[in-house]
Amino acid sequence: MRKSLILVAVAALSVAFIPAASAGVLCGSTAMVPTAQAFLATSTPAVQPDLFAPKPTPVRCGPYCDLLEGGTTPTEQGSGSSCTNAQASLTSQLLDLANSFCETNNGTRSCSQTLTVTVACHMTSPGVYQENGYYTFGCRDTTC
Repeated sequence: MRKSLILVAVAALSVAFIPAASAGVLCGSTAMVPTAQAFLATSTPAVQPDLFAPKPTPVRCGPYCDLLEGGTTPTEQGSGSSCTNAQASLTSQLLDLANSFCETNNGTRSCSQTLTVTVACHMTSPGVYQENGYYTFGCRDTTC
């Protein structure tokens, strides 16, 4: 009876320790690797670089300035009792031309007007100043 108890105890111990030992280590051809590391090394996919690429921003419905729809006004001349007034006169005329162009072509107003002065403000006669220039501009549009 004593021998059978010893055999049962040895058998129980070997059954208890063998699965734990074999579950904890995988044998390779040259090295032993813990099971968790072997599992991660074989089952974790490589990180794809496109996962970190910036995502495109969604297009929102709304207004924008379409520079391709715009154009350039003819060169105009503004005059006034000072250089400030001459430039105000010039920009008013150019804005009217740009808005007229956009309203005729797509029913909107002009945007992103850039003034190019061709002749700087100067006095043409006592109390009269003049400035020449033109606008480049876009026309308002919408993505809706």
